Amino acid sequence: MKLLSLTVLCLLFVLLCSCGNNEQTVNKHNEGFNTYEPSPLALLMRQMADEFDLAKVKLRNHMPLPDNFAEGFEAIKTAEPTPEKKTEVNTDTYQQMAEGFLAALQQLKTADAENINQSFNLAVTNCVNCHNQLCPGPLSRINKLFIK
Repeated sequence: MKLLSLTVLCLLFVLLCSCGNNEQTVNKHNEGFNTYEPSPLALLMRQMADEFDLAKVKLRNHMPLPDNFAEGFEAIKTAEPTPEKKTEVNTDTYQQMAEGFLAALQQLKTADAENINQSFNLAVTNCVNCHNQLCPGPLSRINKLFIK
């Protein structure tokens, strides 16, 4: 019985000690690693993709786009990119593509019911064209936005 009590006490002691050091172990393990923090441009583009996802559902159901659709998307021209993409984004090519996207977006917002799906796909095509040249990572998500 004494042996069992002593064993249980030792196990509890080990358990308590290991729990107390857990935070230090995790912090020590993560030293030197940076946690990913998306840039304002990356956040904006995620918001854009989310809004386009919702718009696609509405258009498929023959519903109008929300009045605030694409609000703030003009920030695509000025939002800060990730440091590794800064030199690619701060170019005339990027700015021209951003202008083309915004023009397609304006066309989408004013399109009649007969042409709205075509206008939607034109805006998505602008995204694909830019990402083909500058940042191909999100292309699989963008290609899912097309209305077929």
